[in-house]
Amino acid sequence: MTRLGPVPALTQRLPPAFNSVVEHAQSLVQMGDHVIDQGIAELRTQAEQSRNSVFWLMIALIPTAVALIGSFTFLIARPITQVSESIRGLGEGHFGRPIRVEGPGDMVRLGEQLDWLRERLVQLEAQKTRFLQHISHELKTPLTALREGSDLLSSGVVGNLNAEQREIARILQENSIELRKLIEGLLNYSAVHAQASYLDAKIVPLREVVRRVVNDRKLAIVAKGVRIELNCENVAAYCDEEKIRIVLDNLLSNAVKYSPELGLVSIKLYKQNEYAVFEVMDEGPGIPEAERERVFEAFYRGTDIPMSAVKGSGLGLSIVKEYVTLHRGTIEVLPGPGAHFRIRIPRRKSEGKEAAA
Repeated sequence: MTRLGPVPALTQRLPPAFNSVVEHAQSLVQMGDHVIDQGIAELRTQAEQSRNSVFWLMIALIPTAVALIGSFTFLIARPITQVSESIRGLGEGHFGRPIRVEGPGDMVRLGEQLDWLRERLVQLEAQKTRFLQHISHELKTPLTALREGSDLLSSGVVGNLNAEQREIARILQENSIELRKLIEGLLNYSAVHAQASYLDAKIVPLREVVRRVVNDRKLAIVAKGVRIELNCENVAAYCDEEKIRIVLDNLLSNAVKYSPELGLVSIKLYKQNEYAVFEVMDEGPGIPEAERERVFEAFYRGTDIPMSAVKGSGLGLSIVKEYVTLHRGTIEVLPGPGAHFRIRIPRRKSEGKEAAA
């Protein structure tokens, strides 16, 4: 009995102590919940702040990214443009200006290679010009002997000729004349290339140049019975008068040569924005579409040449193209019943012309 005596007293004391423990536990749980809620709220606030920071940082980076993209594009596009312009210049035969490419090392080295190619082309062009000059002069001596011999045969100085012999002498004469024209064409072509970098430019009234060309060709025009129609405005341009005269003279000569008798040749001159425009049209057989690019090649002769037309050297239109390009102009063949050429040259001075002059 003495051992069981304290048990009821302990039992009586447990409920109040247990209640206190429960209360403390609940208090701890509430405190834990409060701390957790507070931590979650702080994390949510920090996340919101971080999201806002990232958003504004992205907004701030957009101009920087655009600036970087623009800078890289400029750094890459500029040397590519320089290379493209250099290649185009080489293709058009502009060898006078050194090639310089600015940008990354690889692009600079590519520019150096293009400049080496330009110098090589200049050397080859000079060799070709010298060859044409030398061979033309060398051919003149035997050609003179051939022509004089055929003239003597035809005139009967060495004796009378029968019909077959006269025909042979006539063929020799005609071919010697054609060969002489070819040699003169070669010399003219060499002269064009020798002056390819020179432009004696000034302000020129182009209508007067047209009238001068027509007057110079008056005998051929009257002989062929060709009618000339002029529709020329009062246009002036900064150009080389003599080279423009040669351009128009070659075009008018072709128009008269290929026109039918009593045909009409029309020459127009007018302004178009910053350009002076020439148009030369005839009523001849025209130029087939497949040949409109090739007619400007040296020594090229068209396929549709009338039997009555005198054969040329195939250099006239090539010289026209050279001189028009030298003026930073363009020439094109337009569709039509006959040949229709249109030339545009700038009316004002440009940097390219200043350098050439």
